[in-house]
This record gives sequence, structure tokens and C-alpha cells, in this order.
Amino acid sequence: MNGLSEEEERKLTNEIWELSLHNRKNIHALRQLTTQATEEKKLRDEENQQVLQLKEKRNALQEELKKVKAELEEKENKLREYENELELPYHVLKKAFDEVEWRIQTESSPRREKELSKESKKIEKQLKKAEEFEPIRKEAIGLRKRIQELAIELKTIHTSLLVHAKESDVHHEKLLSAYKAAEELQQKIVETLAMIDEKRTLLGKEIPVEEEEPEPVQEKKELKEPKSVKELAKRIMADFKSGKPISEEELHILQNTELE
Repeated sequence: MNGLSEEEERKLTNEIWELSLHNRKNIHALRQLTTQATEEKKLRDEENQQVLQLKEKRNALQEELKKVKAELEEKENKLREYENELELPYHVLKKAFDEVEWRIQTESSPRREKELSKESKKIEKQLKKAEEFEPIRKEAIGLRKRIQELAIELKTIHTSLLVHAKESDVHHEKLLSAYKAAEELQQKIVETLAMIDEKRTLLGKEIPVEEEEPEPVQEKKELKEPKSVKELAKRIMADFKSGKPISEEELHILQNTELE
């Protein structure tokens, strides 16, 4: 006999059952953590992809901004050269020219008309000079507008970058937390399997077959388990301890196989 009373055997049997039940719950929780980790990794990678795309767009806009600023500087240098040769800006000269022309048309005095005509030619000369760089002035205005637009776009991208980078960090921390919890649960499962195996051995290893009283069919099946199944269980246990994923069927084999 194994030296255990009927009460002690019943107690051991209940303990094995409770440990098995507890392990099943832990295995279920482990699957949930694995699913959670997979989802968090997916979300983190999606956020990282957004960050990457925004950085590429930001870099392209920064390159464009650099070129636009260089072009604007070139236009402004030309404008300064022309402005040094002009007495008044283009729009002022144009207004003055139109006013003089109108006065010439309405002036009745020949002497006054001659003076106005002389003034008109002087303004017209300045106006033609100003007209030469008017397209450059308009281009400079367009470039300044584009610089403002780029600044707004870059600011928007910077804000989005911070948001997506923060979300990525959040999912990464959740992923690490799930990994850590899964490792702890996996260790508990391994330890519980070892306890179950120890209690099964204590319950049945000293009982001579010829002296055994009739046992449930399941118990007899366990005692007559072929060696190949035990070897399979040992391999599954080794895989589990090394961190390799195992199937639900393999877990069932572990929980229902007495390891030597």
C-alpha cells in the first residue's frame, strides 16, 4: 500500500483536481494575454507606420521650404536692385501716370498741357522700368504665400507626429506589460503542472497492481499508458518550459499524463 488513508487519497485527488482547474484558468488567461499582446503590437505598428509616413511628408515639405526660401531671396535681391533705380513703387507711378494723362485730356491751356506732357513722359519712363520687375514682385508675393502655407502644414504635421508617437508608446507599454504577465503566467502553469505530477506520483506509485482495488476506467488507463505517450508528454513539457507555444491538445496530454 502507499501508506495513505482513504481520506488522504481523497484529499490528494481533490488537490489534483483543483490544481488542474486552476491551471485551465491560467491557460485561458494566457491565451487572452497572447491575443492582447498581438493586438497591441498591431496597433503599435500601425501608429509607427503613421509616424514614418508623417516624417517622410515633413521631410519633403522641409525640402520644398528650403528651395522656396532660396528662390524668394533671389527675387528679393533683384527687387532691391530695381527699387534703387526707381523713385516710387510701381502702383504709385501707375496712379500718377493715369492722373497726369487725364489732366492732359482736360487741360485747356497749351502751356500747362506742355508741362503735363513733359511730366507724363518722365513718369512713363519710370513706369516702364517698374513694369520690368512687376512680374518678379508678383512672384515674390506668391513665394511668401507658399512659405506661410508650408509653415502651417509643417506645424500640423508636427502636432500629428506627437499624437501618433505618443499612441505608439502607449501600445508599446501595454505590449510589454502583456508579455511580462504572460511570462509570469507561463511560469505558474509550469510550476502547477509539476505539482500535479508530484501529487499523482505520490498517490499511485507505491500501489502494487495485484493489490489494487478496482479503480475507475480513467485511472487504469493512466496506469497502462504506453511509453510513447509519456515520451511525448516529456517533450511537450520541455517545449513548454523553453517558452515554445503548445496546442490545447498538448496541454491536455500534459495534465493527464504522469511523468516519471
